[in-house]
Parts: sequence; C-alpha cells; structure tokens
Amino acid sequence: PVTLNFERTFPADSSRPKPNIVFVMMESTGAAVSSMFGNPMQPTPYMQRLADSGVLFENFYVVARSTARTVFELTTGIPDLTEEETASRHPRMIDQRVIMNEFKGYEKYYLLGGDMNWANIRAVFTSNVKGIKLFEESDFTDKRLNVWGISDYDLVHDATKIFMDAYRRKQPFVAFLQLADNHEPYTTSPGAGDFKELTKKDINQEKFKASGFASLGQLNALRYEDYNVGWLMKLAKDSGYLKNTIFVCFGDHNCIMDPYHFMPLPEYEMGTGIDHVTAFIYAPYFFKPQRISTPVSLLDLYPTFAHYAGIPFTNYTLGTNIFDTTRKAHYPFIWFWKNGKLCYGLMGKRFLFEMEEDNKQTSLYDLTKDPMKNVITEYPDTAQYLDNLLNAFYQSTWYLLFNNKKPAS
Repeated sequence: PVTLNFERTFPADSSRPKPNIVFVMMESTGAAVSSMFGNPMQPTPYMQRLADSGVLFENFYVVARSTARTVFELTTGIPDLTEEETASRHPRMIDQRVIMNEFKGYEKYYLLGGDMNWANIRAVFTSNVKGIKLFEESDFTDKRLNVWGISDYDLVHDATKIFMDAYRRKQPFVAFLQLADNHEPYTTSPGAGDFKELTKKDINQEKFKASGFASLGQLNALRYEDYNVGWLMKLAKDSGYLKNTIFVCFGDHNCIMDPYHFMPLPEYEMGTGIDHVTAFIYAPYFFKPQRISTPVSLLDLYPTFAHYAGIPFTNYTLGTNIFDTTRKAHYPFIWFWKNGKLCYGLMGKRFLFEMEEDNKQTSLYDLTKDPMKNVITEYPDTAQYLDNLLNAFYQSTWYLLFNNKKPAS
C-alpha cells in the first residue's frame, strides 16, 4: 500500500550548546491581553521586561482554543482536529512519535500543579516519552489553592528545586511547565507577599473597557500569571541555572474577551484573536533581543529547539525550524469560529486564507490593506496555492493522527 512519509532526519551538531529547555505554557494568554501588544491596561510588566530582553514573536499562533489540544499539538507536532473531544482522549490517536523523546541524554519533565488525569494528558507523555518524570499536585506538599491544584507561585518554587537538582548534577533537561491559575474560577495568592489584586477604584474605567477584559477577576488572574512568570525567571537567575537554560513561554490560547480594537489587525472581528497568543524566548545567555514578525506556529517549537540543541533527531510530523532561513513562505494552520461558523485557515504575513467547514466556501484577505475584504477573485493564483496548501495540511493531519505510531518493539 502507498503511505505518506513526512520523515526528516537531522544529524547531531557537536558545535551546538546543550542547553536546558523549559517550555512554559501560560493559561489563556493571548497576544491581545499583554503589554507587549499594547493592551491599554498594560497588565504584564514582567513579561514585557522579559520579552524586551529576549525574542518576542509578534505573530505566534496555536492551532485552536483548547488547553488539551495545545498540550497535544506542542508535544506531537500534529494539529488536533477533533471537535467533540480531544485527540488526547482518543485511544487510536494517543500513540505518537514525538521529538521530546529524542532528547537523548536529557532528563524529561512534565510539571503541573493539579492532577494529570485531566483530558487523559498523562497518557500523552507516558505513552510517548520514555523515562519522563511527571510531577503533579500529589508530589508536592503545598496547600491546594483551588480546583486546579496548588498555586502557580508554589509550582514555580517546586519546579525551581527540580531544575536546580538537575543543574547541580550537570544533567541537561527538557521540561514542560504548565501554569493554570489564569483560568476560571480565578484565584490568586499573595505570592512572595507583594502581589495585590486591583480593585475597581484602582483602574481607569475607559481604559478597562478598551482593553477587552471581560471582568476585573480576569484582569487580576492575568496579572498574577505575569507575576509568577517573572518570579520563575528571578529564581532561575538567583539560583544560577539560567546560565544554561532557554525558557520558551507561550499562551495555550487567548481568553474569551469583550470587543477590542487596539491590535494591528481587527482580529476580534476576524475570529483569529483566539489563536494569536503571547510567545517569547527568555535566554539571555543564548539569544540577543529581537522581535520576529514572521508568522510562527506552535507546531514549530520542538523542531526549532531540537535543532538549536544540536541533538540528532527525526521529525515525523508537521513542525519546522523557526530559524530556517531557506523557508520562504510561513503559513501557520489554524482553526477558529467566525460568525458562528467553524473555519480552517492559513495565517500568513500578507494573506489569510480561510475555508468554512460546513460548506467549504473559501475566502482570501489581504492583511496589508483591508483585512475584512474578501479579495479571492483578485488573486486567483495565490488563492489556488493556499487552497491546495490548506487541504494538504488538513488531510495530512488526519492521516498523521492515526498513522504516526511508534514501531512495535
């Protein structure tokens, strides 16, 4: 039988550093809620300072709105196209070949302040990453904060101890650290004693309305997450392990917001704001400050940092190296809801191509002119190219979800 083969093998590069790599997933942190993208409330000063001294991705897209989908997509490099449940819950989709497993000589960690049985996420890691060490609420002695487990502040402290233990042993590690408190029911803690929630009298109501935040609780939860990201980096610096560590921070999706109009594109009306998230690298010993405007996909993270670390690896799925200068076109694959309809799309630097799921109607938008005007008849060649590419992403994804299994041992 004819089979599709996406296999690309990359040899080891001994000239590369062997840094620790920590992926920090920030709950409900879209681009529009952060200071870096001009939110009128300027709610993320810690992230702002980190991004200013790191690498800020101006156009970073996850595939869809769902924490479980984002965990699966980052880990596997495959979009989760399931609508009713998630791929992590599907018994025929859980077995995947993943790049995290190919970090030979690295310890692998997944850290969460709650219970890893949510959405069958435990199986995403234990089924696919040999020897991974899982750390969850039952492994920590901290007091439970809310339904999501211990506070992010305590989780950051516990993670620092684990990372420092590896650092002292000169043991490289790759970790997935999941922050969760920026999620209803919104709950904060005093942190180190210096985090305080804003009250209604503390804020400018005109700016608050323009910011898109749906409630004061939502704003405070985002501020608390920002505080904890800053605290994580402070502990990394003070304890010394920052010298050999790359932090990759990204939102799992945006939160549900009220209308907002301060972004470069009218993404609230376009429907794409839910997939456009805050993302930056903080690694002052490895990366100089820069801003990257090229569209980037969540799927690209593991291939990028496997390349950067110089490990030998095989990529079996759809992510690519962000810093590969031979690539000319960058079109992250996304899906989102627009005017009550599910749409699949490709988000480029100039064009957004979208297809409605129910009737297959397609549209093309020139983001440099009027992002709300369908110009598909004006650029027929571009539309055809992107139509073919979108269908290739869609069909390849369904194939890989069922056919990227590890060989029988």
